[in-house]
Amino acid sequence: MLLAVPPELPDLGEVTVAAHRPRRDDRTQGTIRITAEAIRRSGARTLGELLGRQAGLAIRSYGEPGALATASWRGVGAEGVLVVRDGVRLNDPRLGQADLGSIPLEGLEEVEIRAGGGSGPYGADAAGGVILLTSARRPVRRLDAGVGTLGEQALGFTVTDRDTNGRHGLSMRQMRATNTFPFTRDGRDAGLRANAGTDQLQGTFDLERTLPGGRLLVQWMGGQFTKGLPGSIRQPSPRASQSDNRWLAALTWDTRDERGLGEEWQLSQQGSETRLADPERVFGPPVSTSGYRSTEARFRKQAGVGTHVLDAGLTTTHHEASRFPDRWQQAAFLEDLWDLGAGWTSVASVRFEQFARQGGLSPRLGLSWAPGPGVLWRLRSGQTLRAPTLNDLYWPSSPDAAGNPDLRPERTWQDEVGLDWEPDQTWDVHLTAFSRVGVDTIVWQPGAGGRWQPANIGRTVGAGLETRLGWRPLPGLSVTLHETWSRTIDGGSSGATAGRELPFRPDHVAGGSVTWQPGTDGWGTFRVDHQGRRFSTASETGRLDPATVLGLQLGWQVPDGSILTLNLDDLADSRPVYQPGYPTPGRSGLLSWSRTY
Repeated sequence: MLLAVPPELPDLGEVTVAAHRPRRDDRTQGTIRITAEAIRRSGARTLGELLGRQAGLAIRSYGEPGALATASWRGVGAEGVLVVRDGVRLNDPRLGQADLGSIPLEGLEEVEIRAGGGSGPYGADAAGGVILLTSARRPVRRLDAGVGTLGEQALGFTVTDRDTNGRHGLSMRQMRATNTFPFTRDGRDAGLRANAGTDQLQGTFDLERTLPGGRLLVQWMGGQFTKGLPGSIRQPSPRASQSDNRWLAALTWDTRDERGLGEEWQLSQQGSETRLADPERVFGPPVSTSGYRSTEARFRKQAGVGTHVLDAGLTTTHHEASRFPDRWQQAAFLEDLWDLGAGWTSVASVRFEQFARQGGLSPRLGLSWAPGPGVLWRLRSGQTLRAPTLNDLYWPSSPDAAGNPDLRPERTWQDEVGLDWEPDQTWDVHLTAFSRVGVDTIVWQPGAGGRWQPANIGRTVGAGLETRLGWRPLPGLSVTLHETWSRTIDGGSSGATAGRELPFRPDHVAGGSVTWQPGTDGWGTFRVDHQGRRFSTASETGRLDPATVLGLQLGWQVPDGSILTLNLDDLADSRPVYQPGYPTPGRSGLLSWSRTY
């Protein structure tokens, strides 16, 4: 199903929202960190649900739980939001995006959100930002279960332990749902959404051993995802289904010390095999298969030289995908983090990317200043370079769509200035203004005869403002608010998007929550999440209405240490649509139980 789609927390008192932590880190980049306890208390099923409650991130859901979900960020599409787990990129090389609706939260110790693009260690695919997932490191034994509307049933466990020679961890999760719900079409009752059920089984395993000279880490993550394919509301496929088998395996040799200085060698492979079945298909075979496999070798070294921390790395990646030619990618980067003294730090980096026969340099410069406690000014400027995806280049030619093997990499120069201010323990304020100028930006557009094809549209211009506010007026009471306004215009082409906003990028993303936790035994959070209007066509003739979703979470910690949470979503039953033809369920609920042993 993925190949058929053209590219394109509430504050629970446990979420740490800050621009930096007390360590040698890049403080020029705004960062949000979500701890394991905050993830557990959030009640979110997937990474997509968790990120949808964070500042600036606009989640584009294809409907019910278990359906495809991607993100746009600061006016950058899903191809520019990079997701990395323990150093391994999770973005699909065919589409360039990560399916956030299928990434589980079990087995994670931390989710780190780094806003804005740049070069350095991440480079390509991180024009909008990067999501860093860290597997559990501390000992924990936990069992989770949940039941909800839409026939949802979930069961999972996480077991991690540590001894004098290292650690090991295992997590599993199964989720099933019928996902049958009423929906409307053209403002009229259209019956029940059928054939949208899902059955997911996922697991992660990691083993770390301390050996002479360093640590050896073995990681595996995989799962099977089966779901019906109801299609869009105008094109139902009542008997079609999709089955995905996904895996990721990595072997890492790590000699870094507690300061992060040393070397890291990593060899990883990830892939997916997809089987589509439709017994009623008229054109083409009733069963088809596709897939991809990416193998990556990565080396990274960090060294301290006086007041400098030097970070350098090399990466080579080989992509194989059904129906597409193989592609090699190489990258090298060098970054210097320099403590200038008197509260000043600077970050200077340059990255070289090579995609088949194309490539280029991406420089970046950042500066931060902490004039006093609780105040941090940030300034960043740099370029990102993103290669065309395999779909962009080699989509099989048909009367409806075709790839473009002549595409050039897109280059985006980004500037931003920010302020993080925490005057006391009652307030925290975060402001960031940003601008972007893109060259050769890749956008799918309709051409002659209505056939869609990607093109380098020349020059795009974008700008925006991101704000976050936290207020804790009373013990146990906290309020969070956030608003991100952004706009990206095609300022240099003669195609369908000329002079217009790029599609599927909301003009603003906003939200807020109020949490009341009078004691350790219970809490309640009321949440509002909003996405502004989005154009769904290149010509701006199609538009998705603004979407506002209200949510409520109630939590209790019972005497045996278990936590019960009740999450109610879309309380107003507004049924927003984030992708044309794919309705969302509307009002729904999930009752979860979690016990740590």
